[in-house]
Amino acid sequence: MNEAFARLGAQFVSFTREPLYLTFIRNLASPQMPSTPEPTFEEALRRLEAIVSELEGELPALDEALIAYEEGVNLAKFCMDRLRTAELRIQELSLE
Repeated sequence: MNEAFARLGAQFVSFTREPLYLTFIRNLASPQMPSTPEPTFEEALRRLEAIVSELEGELPALDEALIAYEEGVNLAKFCMDRLRTAELRIQELSLE
């Protein structure tokens, strides 16, 4: 009888435990997670230049190249956004 309850208890625990991927996603969305500070425009541009040099130089392994390329695209978007924001701000100041 105790073995039956033990098995039933184990099954109950397995039904109530959420899958690990849901726990991971919930933790990612949690506001307690420390966020990395946003880089300055100059830092992002320097990192982008380093990635371009890295990819133009000795070709890294495919996986490493894809990771670097993705980071470079994100940095380029970040820099373009900052430049657009600065341009709009300059236009606003010129109208005042």
